[in-house]
Amino acid sequence: MRSFSEIQITLPFNISPLYQFKRIALGFAGAILQQPGWGGLLRASIEKRSMARKFPPRLVRRERSPFQILVYHRVLKAYDPFAVDAITVDAFEKHLMMLSRLFRLITVEQLMQELENGGVQPHTICLTFDDGYRDNFENAFPLLQKHGVPATIFLTTDFIGTDEQLWHDQVLLALQDADCKRLNFDAAQLTSIDLGNPENRRKIAFKILSWLKQFTPEVRDRHISQLCEICRVAAVNRHRLMLSWDEVRLMHKRGVAFGAHTKTHPILSTLGEEQLKNEITGSKAAIEEALDTPISGFACPNGKPGDFNEQVKQALRQAEFRCAVTTSAGVNTNGQDPFELFRTMPWDPDPNRLLGRLLYERFTG
Repeated sequence: MRSFSEIQITLPFNISPLYQFKRIALGFAGAILQQPGWGGLLRASIEKRSMARKFPPRLVRRERSPFQILVYHRVLKAYDPFAVDAITVDAFEKHLMMLSRLFRLITVEQLMQELENGGVQPHTICLTFDDGYRDNFENAFPLLQKHGVPATIFLTTDFIGTDEQLWHDQVLLALQDADCKRLNFDAAQLTSIDLGNPENRRKIAFKILSWLKQFTPEVRDRHISQLCEICRVAAVNRHRLMLSWDEVRLMHKRGVAFGAHTKTHPILSTLGEEQLKNEITGSKAAIEEALDTPISGFACPNGKPGDFNEQVKQALRQAEFRCAVTTSAGVNTNGQDPFELFRTMPWDPDPNRLLGRLLYERFTG
């Protein structure tokens, strides 16, 4: 474990009140408690402390040069239990205020330039958004402009400028609007499931989402159609959820960077070679045509180990991407595989607890 003198962050004097310290400590402790076992953590701490003794602190910092990438999805005016990985406007602005005060914030494009030219500068964090929801423009963009924070949005291009909804939103809306008290979905081995309250509906929706991720897009979509019939939901296109291309272009003109997130948000490891190539190159081409500029960043749908593989990485290289981000949490360093960059989900609305979590990652990563 590195000493505090080696942590790549400098705390300002105005973050000293006891309350803030407690919240930061809670975030730090919460991250520790998520570890699978204390034994492994202690062993890792001893190994890292030994490494720090062997090499001068400046050399350790230069070799590691840790940087973090945050991943957001939706930014809503009020909490919605059926919105995947959403944060409220109020909580998001508090995040921005803390992050812009304590860290150096850059886009993924800037990050890659630094990685390819000697290494990332200290205290660096990238803010990213996945999918391309309309609320990124309506709610997040004004706050990014207000606080002067750069960001990168990864677009699922077949849905941009349409009223269609991503497959996981179709499932969530089907369960939210289900016109039945009990669910019998034999394909997923769900029998007589109580849908009498919103919390039950939400839990079942996320269980079905997890189950659907194993299938190819064709099989997955058939199951979703069947689910909509069972829930007696004729259509889930209630309103436009995704960005328009005009909104994308306006944000781009004002400094927001964009990357690709496939055309239709499939789990890439379930695809054949031609489908994989089409999803990757098609999304890149659509964005470059709309913005009249090359893009080089890619976000893997779902982004967990097993959702992508070496075949996916090779396809990305062939399409002339320079990096890919995942949803596996962790600190990134110079020399790391640029096609498997870690990202942290900023799940805690309290900015001080988020800071504690970020510090924990830097201290132990």
